Amino acid sequence: MYVESITKPHQIHTMNLQSQLDHYLTQWDIKQSTKRGYNPFALGIYLERAADLASDVAQGATISDAIDAHFNDRIAAMLHKKFS
Repeated sequence: MYVESITKPHQIHTMNLQSQLDHYLTQWDIKQSTKRGYNPFALGIYLERAADLASDVAQGATISDAIDAHFNDRIAAMLHKKFS
């Protein structure tokens, strides 16, 4: 059993677009939560927009166009940087 497990090729699981967006936006929200004027409902809004963005990409939009359609300002710049 041990020999069998080390001889099998390792599989690398990459995150899909929705998971990547959720991760980046959650990290963004954590950073924002320490700032004055933080909106405790923002993460839910971000995740809804992320689902819309992923849907647009699945329908053929480019990631850049989808980011621009659903986000703006610094959060859009952060997402453009992450996906460039």
